[in-house]
Amino acid sequence: MQGTLLDNRYKILEQRSQDKLFTLYEALDQTEDRPVTVKILNQEAEQSSLEKLLRFRRDVQNVSKAIHPNLLKIFASGEFEGRDYVVTEHVNGAQPLSEYARQLADIDKAMNVILQVSSGLAAAHEHGIIHRAINPWSVLVFQNGDGVTAKLKDFGMGLLLDLAGIKEEDEVIRTFGYMSPEATGILRKPINER
Repeated sequence: MQGTLLDNRYKILEQRSQDKLFTLYEALDQTEDRPVTVKILNQEAEQSSLEKLLRFRRDVQNVSKAIHPNLLKIFASGEFEGRDYVVTEHVNGAQPLSEYARQLADIDKAMNVILQVSSGLAAAHEHGIIHRAINPWSVLVFQNGDGVTAKLKDFGMGLLLDLAGIKEEDEVIRTFGYMSPEATGILRKPINER
């Protein structure tokens, strides 16, 4: 993938990580001359039901319109060689909250992050967007001057999870430990913003 150009604009530089849903790449927006992050859905995620894939695409489009300091900006989305991709802002020094949490021993710092995540969620809800899979891995945290900034990411990814395929203990804890009963299918009720 290195050197691949998406949308005649986003040049893939280096693979950063991979999981069940997507592969994450560092890339360059050649038009704006800025670093970006590209997520390309893996084949397993692309094989979700057509309805789930269409809802994922709709969520990505809706989030791209929701501008808020605590939502990771989505610059573009599309399809490349039969696989969906999403281009987001790149935040230097950002870590998932799961890794940063140890540094939040101070209650004021922890409350600040909680308030920012809540603010980002409220903004998403105002645009009719439900996260579905919020967890410490879907929140990026980074130093910003004297303080800490938190940004929500991975909207729509919860739609593509194959819950029946989760078998490893750490995946069960990482996934089900943070999902609402409605999102897991335990309760047959619509998912909402609570």
